[in-house]
Amino acid sequence: MVEMLRELRIIVDEARPTDALFRTNHASNYLAIGGRLPRDRAAILATIDSAIAGEVTLRPEWARGL
Repeated sequence: MVEMLRELRIIVDEARPTDALFRTNHASNYLAIGGRLPRDRAAILATIDSAIAGEVTLRPEWARGL
């Protein structure tokens, strides 16, 4: 799980759109986040970092709709 969050962090950190809507709110995702890149990059990264640190509750398996 942590490895997937680290990969998501790399994607957000290195993406360079000029104005893009970014969301991970599909039912199958463990962490529902959203914002605009690049404007909200810092907030999105902070949320991912908090999830990696175990400070954010992730979506439980039973709720992922799989």
